[in-house]
Amino acid sequence: MNVHVPLLFWTICLPPGVDNGHTEGHSDIVRILVNVCNLEAQDDHKISPLFVAAQYGQGECLELLINAGANVNTQADDLATPLLIASQEGHQACVDLLLDHGADPNMACSNDWPQFPIHAAAEFGHVRLIEVTDRTCDRGEGMVSPLYVAIHSDQTSSVELLLNEGYSPDAQDYEDPLGFPSPLSMALYHTSTKPCSESIKLLLAAGATLNAEEWTHALATDRTDLLELILDYRWIPRPEAFTKNFSAPHHHGKMVFKLQEMRELICVALGQVDFASCWLSVLLKKGLEPSLLLHPHM
Repeated sequence: MNVHVPLLFWTICLPPGVDNGHTEGHSDIVRILVNVCNLEAQDDHKISPLFVAAQYGQGECLELLINAGANVNTQADDLATPLLIASQEGHQACVDLLLDHGADPNMACSNDWPQFPIHAAAEFGHVRLIEVTDRTCDRGEGMVSPLYVAIHSDQTSSVELLLNEGYSPDAQDYEDPLGFPSPLSMALYHTSTKPCSESIKLLLAAGATLNAEEWTHALATDRTDLLELILDYRWIPRPEAFTKNFSAPHHHGKMVFKLQEMRELICVALGQVDFASCWLSVLLKKGLEPSLLLHPHM
């Protein structure tokens, strides 16, 4: 490694305002070093000076390195890119600078599962990064929707941004390694002992599908707040509607339950008789036909 390169790494890592005996600050030192250093030199983890500048949010140093020709798509040993690390650390100015100079938002940045910078951005609500990312990460096979990351991090603003940009509230069925078949099931798990989160409301408003796991969260409990919330967003049609190829997606401003969602509801309800004193009255008041619940266990 060039003798000047360690100095370049060290100088970039210094936080702004550190007194090095130079009143002009360390960016002037970097301005000199970029002319005598190998800009693509890497440490033992294949981390370059530009990567370090993005990681520490050193926007001025980052711009100097970019203008000097440093590779904005360099990757560390673990495949992390400057765009990923800047997003993880919440350095929006560095994210914008990297994108302006050709950083690829669709470059895989993890060996574990296809993780893109947008997954890190979902923790901070970087609107621009959401707009420039290839949408295959939303529904593509083997992919993980950034909605999962936003919900896991309890970033309601990111959930709202992603849904507004057209990301599916159902995402893809991806239980391994996340352990949840849908963003809604993850949101329900994280609020199982707390009041319903804003993320749940956003997902329901966007039309998230209710399967057996989601209905279990709503019915296998002595709480009725989640069930009542679901029914604030959905309308229960009459049974005969399903025999007439009923296709109206909305009724009085509410989304209509799909046939499969109603089937899942009834199946879960019949398996949760112990809690019927809680959920039965709520469902009947909202228009559930009692005959649907005729079953020996009831």
